[in-house]
Parts: sequence; C-alpha cells; structure tokens
Amino acid sequence: MSITPISTRPAGIALVVAVVASLLVLSPRPAAAGQLVGTVPGPGSLGLVVWSGGPVEDIRAAVSGSQCSPRSTWVTRRSGGLIGYLYGAPDVVNSGFRAEYAGGNLPTNTPLVLVCAPLATAAPAPAPPAATDFGAAEAQMLALVNQARTANGLAPFTLDVALSNVARAHSSDMVVRSYFSHTSPDGLSPFDRMTRAGITYRSAAENIAWAGSVTVSHESLMNSPGHRANLLNPGLNRIGIGIVRKDSLHIMVTQVFRD
Repeated sequence: MSITPISTRPAGIALVVAVVASLLVLSPRPAAAGQLVGTVPGPGSLGLVVWSGGPVEDIRAAVSGSQCSPRSTWVTRRSGGLIGYLYGAPDVVNSGFRAEYAGGNLPTNTPLVLVCAPLATAAPAPAPPAATDFGAAEAQMLALVNQARTANGLAPFTLDVALSNVARAHSSDMVVRSYFSHTSPDGLSPFDRMTRAGITYRSAAENIAWAGSVTVSHESLMNSPGHRANLLNPGLNRIGIGIVRKDSLHIMVTQVFRD
C-alpha cells in the first residue's frame, strides 16, 4: 500500500487552465480505438489532444515511440473545471479522477491536455542519501508512532537498528531509481530485503509513504486502514524507520515491522 498526500496539479498547469478549459468543450475529430488525435507534445511541454476512450493508463502506450513520457493528463469535470491524473502516482493521489471517470476509463473521443515530462539528463544517478541526513526526522516519526501506540493501549515499538538499515536502504533506492513500490525493480519484496539482511521473523510488514513532512506522512498513514493496522498491530513490536529526501519539497518514508 502507499500514501502520497500531495496536490496532483503539476507546475505550469495553472498558467494554461483557463485557455485549455475553453478548448476542451470543442467538438473533437473522432479518434480510432487506442489512439490520440492531435499533435503529441514534446518533452517538458503540454498539448491538447483527443483520446479514443478507455483507460487513462493506456495513453502511455498510445504515445510510445514519441518523445513524450506522460507526466499527467487533464480533462474537464462534469461539474466544470479540470481534474488531473498523475502517471506513476499512488492510487490515493488519483482517487478523485477514478471516482469522476469510472475507475479511470474516459469516454469515447475525450479532449484532454497531455503533459509530458522533460527529457532525462545523461547525468549519473545521484548517490543514495547519507544515513545521517534524516536522523532527527526518523526520531520524530518514532515518537509520533509510539504516541499513537500508547494512546491505543499498546506497548511502544522498540527501535531496531537492523530494520532501520533495511528501511533506509529501500527509501534511498526508491529515490535513486525513481519508483514507489513495496517491490523493487529487481523483484525484491520487503521480506526478501529483511532475509538478505539476516533478519529473522515470524510476522513482518512494511509501510511506505512520501509527503511534505514527517507529520503529514504520519497522519496519512494513520488515516489509512491498512497502514494503521500495521502501526497498531499488537503482534509486531519492533520497528525500523528510514527517511530520506525525495526532492526539494518531499521526503520518502519506509517503516519496517517485525515481531
């Protein structure tokens, strides 16, 4: 599971919303199934196109072969205004879009604004953030978690250094390799990572999140039933916390638990 309590509107969209909103009411030229009509925008830009209909995720396949790597797409709400879908974001970020458009399925011949990510630079991947970068943030999160445990009649977690090393390594890996998942691109699960670190357990779990602060991350995790269940599981008594900088505005959080 995943938590990402952030705004779904990318930088630069606000400047064109008024113009685009008026364009989206125009009658589109029909699009063949699985296709876009219109000029696919280039890297780091946006453009008005018409989607043939179907899952919004399929738009990524429709532009394969172009230089556009879709970052988001924007369509009109039934009640007016625009609503965006952010590619690669956790489900909670796109829940409003899926509610508006039947699980993310757009009607036939839907006009939309396609926003493309800038081209990746050839610079080498950044080194993983240092383990000491967010020691204070990790301590703050441990305090918040144990306050919640105590308030619910549970013993506080014991901080486990080995689990923290696993958690911090996963947060760093997600930042460096630009993904957000419990399963790494190599196919490793949280349990694989613990086993490789020589950690034994009878039961274990993992939470991940990215947000603007430790407090927002904690509140979002506590407001999510699955994440809350891990945090308040009386059968789990040890925790590892790894927090690293995701970008200038956000942190990446991994919590690993075991009995």
